[in-house]
Formats: sequence, C-alpha cells, structure tokens
Amino acid sequence: MRQSLQGVWRLANLDRSGYAMLDVSAKGYWQSFFAAAIGLPFLVIYVYCERITYSSYDLADELYEAIDRGLGLMRASEYLLQWPLIAISTLLILRWLRLDRHYAPVLIGYNWSQVVAMTMQLPMIGLMAAGWLSGDKLSLAFLATNALVVIYQWYVITVALEEDSGKRRGGTAFAIVAANLVVAEFLNRSLASLFHTPYGV
Repeated sequence: MRQSLQGVWRLANLDRSGYAMLDVSAKGYWQSFFAAAIGLPFLVIYVYCERITYSSYDLADELYEAIDRGLGLMRASEYLLQWPLIAISTLLILRWLRLDRHYAPVLIGYNWSQVVAMTMQLPMIGLMAAGWLSGDKLSLAFLATNALVVIYQWYVITVALEEDSGKRRGGTAFAIVAANLVVAEFLNRSLASLFHTPYGV
C-alpha cells in the first residue's frame, strides 16, 4: 500500500519508474480500492471548507439551509459512487477498444492516483475557505487545479497502458479520462438534484 502511494507520487513527478512500484496482481486490484478509505479525510476537509465558504456568502436562508442539510450527504454519496462507476466506465471504454486485457493495470494506477489528485486540490480548497479566493480568481484556480489533475491522471493511465502493452496509448488514456469526467459530472448533477443542493456546490 505504502509502496503504491510512493509509486503514484513518483508518477506525479513524471518519474515513470513509479509505475513499477504498483502491485498489478489480482490482489493489487482489490487493494487499490483502499485508496477510497485513504481519501476519506480529504473528503471531510473538503466538505468542511465548503460549509465555511457558503456560510460567508449572502444567501437566502432557505438556500443556505438546503446546502447545510444536504451538502455532506451529497458529497459522501458522490464519493462512494464514483469508485465503482469509474471502474465500470473504464472497463467499457477498454472493452470497446478491444484493450480490456489492460483493464486491471489501468484501474490500479488510476485508483491510487486519486489520492494524489485530492492532495493537489487541498491548497485551492483551503484558500477558498479562508476567503482568499472568490469570484473570477476562484474560477481560474478551479480550472487550473482540475486541469493539472486531468493531465496527471492522463499521464498515469498512459504510462500504465504503455508499460503493460508496449505501445503508446495517449488517445486511449484521453478517452478514459474524458469518460470519467462525464461520470463525475453526471453524479454531481444527479445528486445535487436528489439532495436539493445547488448544482456545482
């Protein structure tokens, strides 16, 4: 587990040798989902900072009550559902491209990379909660941070495919990342409606 985390940190520094530190066995596949448990403290911090941010806004009482009541449940549901849904979308993309034999190495790398991705988002979330980012600055920081996360995860998937197949698979990696973004967007919109919180919260 520690070795896998060290591996994805190396990949974040564009060190391809980090991939060799991942356990790509059947056991390693299931262990990679433990990344969700490691990421739980990040989720708690994220929701806490969001609550602080929205409490500082001049919102109507009923809107703030809706956010306060549903935000935690929404984020927790979104977090728990994204792991199996992303696993399914990744499998479907690879199967469609007839590359499903590379499914386990790709998902293992992606799952562990989620921990690094959450760490990358923490500075922006902290600055947002402190009131140092708002309006256009917050939008720009959000776009920049998420662009870095997307590029990083594209790189992880590309390395996983290349190491496992011996061929360059940048386009395949892009398709997987794009599909995962669609899954995240779908979850956010659906759960925001379900828990009566504003979309994008």
